[in-house]
Amino acid sequence: MDKLLTKIGVILSFARYLIFLLIFLLLVGVAGIFFGGQNSQGNFIFDYGDFIIEAPIIYPLLILIMAIVICFIFIKLLGIWSRLLLEFSNDKYFKIKNLKYLKQSFLFLISSTILQLLINLVINILNIDNVSSLFDFSIKNYLINILFLALNYFLIIVFKKGYYIQKENEEII
Repeated sequence: MDKLLTKIGVILSFARYLIFLLIFLLLVGVAGIFFGGQNSQGNFIFDYGDFIIEAPIIYPLLILIMAIVICFIFIKLLGIWSRLLLEFSNDKYFKIKNLKYLKQSFLFLISSTILQLLINLVINILNIDNVSSLFDFSIKNYLINILFLALNYFLIIVFKKGYYIQKENEEII
C-alpha cells in the first residue's frame, strides 16, 4: 500500500510538470494574440472555414489568462496532494501537518470553483459565444467540484477527529 501511495504521489508530481508545460503553451497563445493572428482595429478574427467570428482582442486574452490562473491553482492542488500521499506512505496519518494540507486543499478547491463561476459569469455578461470550448461550464463540472469539496471536507473532519483521538491516547500512555 505504501508503494502504491508513493507511486501515485510521483504521478501527481509528474502531472504538475505537464500542467507547467500547458501554462507555457497558453503563454505562447497570449504572445500569439499580441504578435500574430488577424488583428484589425483591436478585433481578433477567427476563421473556421464555414464561418468567421470577429471578437475584441480582450476576449481570447481574458480566456487564456483565466486558464493560466486555473492551471496555477491545480499545480498547487496537485503539490498538496502529492505531499499528503507522501506523508501517508510514511505511515503518518493523523498529524497536524496532514490536517493543514487538507485545509489548504479545501481552500484551493473553493477558489477553483469560485474562479470557474466568475469565468462563467464574465463569459455570460460579455455574451461571448464560440470563442472558447475550453470553458464549457455545465452543471456536471460544478457537481464534480462540489463532490471534491464534500470529500475534502469529510476528510478534514475525520482527520481532525483522528488527530484528537491520537493525541488523547498518547497523553494517557
